[in-house]
Amino acid sequence: MRKHRSRILPKIGIFFTLLIFCLAVTTISYSLWVDDVDINFSITIGKKQEDFETTWARMYNQPDNFTYEFPGNNWATYIKHYPNETQETFYLYAAQNMYVGQLIIWRNNTHLFIKYSLDENYSMSESHIHVETTLYNIPQANGNPIPGLFAYKKNHEPNVIEYTYEINWNESWNQQLLFIAAHAVVWITN
Repeated sequence: MRKHRSRILPKIGIFFTLLIFCLAVTTISYSLWVDDVDINFSITIGKKQEDFETTWARMYNQPDNFTYEFPGNNWATYIKHYPNETQETFYLYAAQNMYVGQLIIWRNNTHLFIKYSLDENYSMSESHIHVETTLYNIPQANGNPIPGLFAYKKNHEPNVIEYTYEINWNESWNQQLLFIAAHAVVWITN
């Protein structure tokens, strides 16, 4: 029995050494909304790192301003907007307080335009938009928005730095304050 243990222990030691080395070289990361849980992690292989973060549009360009935040246990934000032909600029924040770009909104007689425009070193793999006349009509569970159920969404392959939604104008939006939830998955590339 002792001889058997003495052959296994060195193999276990080598296994754990290799495991620790692999963990030192590789870090796993992911960003996902599941009900009211926001899971984030990144993938690092060797020296190249690409991180992606949940991103929401905000009314103001202030990292800690959550004035228009959904009522659930999250940091997701929305904007309020009276659409017109003049472009209005809002702000995209990832990982709660990291500025990554702008959301520009305007309309004409037939369409509402919502443009994502990311700053240098960022790109977008997914975007989700929902437009309503009340906050509570935006898909959510327990006050947490559900981007996968938003009316307008796009997987961007390859990643993009700009994208414009052309949404058919809904007559019920005339003269109404709109509540707009704009979500994205933004990648940070250095």
